[in-house]
Amino acid sequence: VQFRGGPQKFEVTGWLQIQSVRVTDEGIYRCFAKNKIGEVVAGATLTVLTPDQLNMTGLTLPKLQNQLQEDDADSEDSDYY
Repeated sequence: VQFRGGPQKFEVTGWLQIQSVRVTDEGIYRCFAKNKIGEVVAGATLTVLTPDQLNMTGLTLPKLQNQLQEDDADSEDSDYY
């Protein structure tokens, strides 16, 4: 888990980086944050495609990266609950 200061002095941005991702890394990941003001939980689902599965989708890596960027831009804060 890595983190750094966000755009505001009271914000911290964090992320989980999985190196050499494997199918066994699939699942739901949750981040819990708590301070004296309150608490919040954010979650994300990781799906790992094998090369064969990726080939079956007809997507190339550049197309997949573009789609992921579009999905990320569309989601805004919708994955926070």
